[in-house]
Amino acid sequence: MAKSTRPRKLTKRKFVKGDSKLAQALIRGDLADAPQMPVKKEKHPREICCDNGALALGQPSSDDEDIVDELRGQLNSIDWKDVKARYGQIAPMMTAQFEFLQKLLANLSLIMKVEDRLSIFDKEMLGFLGERNPYERVELFSKYEMYLAYYNLYHMMKHDFKVSKVFNMKYGELCPPTYADIYIDHDKCVAALVDGYVSLRYKDRKLVIGIKPGGEGTCNLDVHVHHDDTFFLREFVADFKKSMDSNNFYRGKKLEVHSGGFFDITKPSNKTWDDIVIDPLIRTEIEDNVINLIGNADMYRKNGIPLSRGIILEGSYGLGKTLLCQVLCNSVDCTVFQVSPKALGNSEIISYIYDVAVKFAPSIVMLEDLDLFSKDRTMDAGYKDAIMGELMNQLNGIDEKHGVITIATTNRIEVIEKALKDRPGRFDRVLHFHAPDREQRMEILSRIISRHRHEDIDFGKWAERMDGFSGSHLNDFVTTSVIQAIKGKSFHDKRRKLALLKDEHLEEAFEKIHKITVNRRMGLRADR
Repeated sequence: MAKSTRPRKLTKRKFVKGDSKLAQALIRGDLADAPQMPVKKEKHPREICCDNGALALGQPSSDDEDIVDELRGQLNSIDWKDVKARYGQIAPMMTAQFEFLQKLLANLSLIMKVEDRLSIFDKEMLGFLGERNPYERVELFSKYEMYLAYYNLYHMMKHDFKVSKVFNMKYGELCPPTYADIYIDHDKCVAALVDGYVSLRYKDRKLVIGIKPGGEGTCNLDVHVHHDDTFFLREFVADFKKSMDSNNFYRGKKLEVHSGGFFDITKPSNKTWDDIVIDPLIRTEIEDNVINLIGNADMYRKNGIPLSRGIILEGSYGLGKTLLCQVLCNSVDCTVFQVSPKALGNSEIISYIYDVAVKFAPSIVMLEDLDLFSKDRTMDAGYKDAIMGELMNQLNGIDEKHGVITIATTNRIEVIEKALKDRPGRFDRVLHFHAPDREQRMEILSRIISRHRHEDIDFGKWAERMDGFSGSHLNDFVTTSVIQAIKGKSFHDKRRKLALLKDEHLEEAFEKIHKITVNRRMGLRADR
């Protein structure tokens, strides 16, 4: 008599309470009850992500393992060629049922493996608290706040906590915690915990804090306390957030904004008003609408003057717009957000920047190349830019955004949306940068050339000859002159190889630049 391949029923098996319905459904082959895993009602259920979704874990015992092993052995013993020969057309359906049962058994095995991992977790973390089911609260921090949370935990571990142990756990085993360099200034960083757990005492209470990286630039702060300390847990979370604000290392820094809402602390500029030659009217407007507004905020507020302004710096390239922004960054004591078009991947980043700028007020938002994302809609009937729309919305509510000053630069003011540039309340001033006149060219040349050793040079003559040159052109002119001096071995100090500028070197540089400029306009190569 051939041996039957039908799975025998385990009617006398002792099932674990809570798992019996699933096990009986598997044995009966009743798939109606099988997809839903049993959930034991606990004060503090733990979750794991499986193929079927999140499963709440009970407390599997050795009986569970026996059931799973026996079911798996019975299913693996089935001869599916014989099943196909006997049952014909219904064999594919039976095969699908078999695969589904295998999947459920795999999930049961996974739960048992996770329980092994959680037993280590209980021993190392929950054992410190002296309770099996502690009270837990999870705080999510995203984008720049993620790095503030890392640094604040580092700071509190160093100054406020009595740390008992720092550990981590991966793949069911204890492992070393993960640290990473968190830059709190452009040239200073600290090694902060970014993945691990800390057993500690705070205000004579026991806590276990877990810091875990999340997805898409987030981290989770898991705080566990004794079940009787729920009110203390709220107090701790409030203290942690208050400490984050007081230890906010971004405040007062110059920040480069990246796509996704992350900030890099940039090196402070060493440029001052002595390094720039601009129209006195522009300097006066900058001082009145930016520097004095931030420096005398209380006085302006008492007189009902809004502490938010919008300014556009417009003009051809090389006339000092970027240099003025560098000087301004070094002249104000506030947070500056430097935003380039590549950082504006979507409209949400605009609202995010302004929301953060309000928290950091007084602050300045610098938008580079405004014309690249704020074109005039009348010039292109099909042009719709969500970024420009969001920018106008943010500037519409500028009265609510106290202490946020917006400064934008552009080389093409004519293509910018009129509703943006011509409406006070969005942008209150449009400051035009023109090519330096003769007196300004003389001053620029004297400042640049004075950085080098030189003979007597007639700055008035050269300022006259270089009509139409911008500040960047004049700087390139002096650089080319120094190169010609080095090429001609004209040194003030031969041992130190310091060049000595002469009028003939300026003449050579002028002829060279003139030739390159003419050839460029005619479409010729530079060597012709």
